[in-house]
Amino acid sequence: MIELKDVSFNYGKKLAVKNLNLKIEKGEFISIIGHNGSGKSTLGRLLNALLIPSEGDVFVDEMNTKDFNNVLEIRKRVGEVFQNPDDQAVATIVEEDIAFGPENLRLPSEEIKRRVDAALKAVGMEEYRKHAPHLLSGGQKQRIAIAGILAMEPDYIVLDESTAMLDPQGRKDVLEIAHRLNEEGKTIILITHNMEETIKSDRIIVMNDGEKIMEGPPREIFQREEDLFQAGLVLPVIVGLSHALKRAGVSLTGDVLTAEELVKAI
Repeated sequence: MIELKDVSFNYGKKLAVKNLNLKIEKGEFISIIGHNGSGKSTLGRLLNALLIPSEGDVFVDEMNTKDFNNVLEIRKRVGEVFQNPDDQAVATIVEEDIAFGPENLRLPSEEIKRRVDAALKAVGMEEYRKHAPHLLSGGQKQRIAIAGILAMEPDYIVLDESTAMLDPQGRKDVLEIAHRLNEEGKTIILITHNMEETIKSDRIIVMNDGEKIMEGPPREIFQREEDLFQAGLVLPVIVGLSHALKRAGVSLTGDVLTAEELVKAI
């Protein structure tokens, strides 16, 4: 479990996260959403000790990120994939790039090869193992970035706006990989400003001006349309359509998340 207790973080005079309390259980798929500058990316970096709280504590499986002796183990357990996959590329060949993390753990060659093979298979990129990362598409680069994190065999994976620079197909592919990894037991923390990407989450955390203003399952969060609007967020298209139909007097059964549910409700 990851637990944040009364966590605040400031960049100089700017307070980016304010008095945040949060628990993330193993096996959950959590979406953290908010407008630009809401503090969601800062929160993501606090989870694996890339940032250390100015106040309060972050615990990863009961290890405090403030204890320097815990940092290596915490970063083994909490991997992060950033918005721009080029920022995480370190080698000129795909398989060497994925092997970079395990090599720095000084693992045996046989174990490194096993991890690279497994990571490539997990993201469907086995045939590209000898390619140059910079020649791949944006979606393929992001898959390789995810594979590099998977090779470290973390329990928790933070995806920080990892679909923001991708085309629709690339976004779809990355989200499918994230949900499949979650089904296989990985804890996924998806940081995004795209409400459409949060529909299948177990829980949504809504950030605004460094504070957690809402927390709950998608069906609950999406009922608070006005509160989301005030936080600079827009409902997913199908959810927004269902609300508009209800306002127009159309009788719908239950709260709708997907197109299939909307058709059934009508």
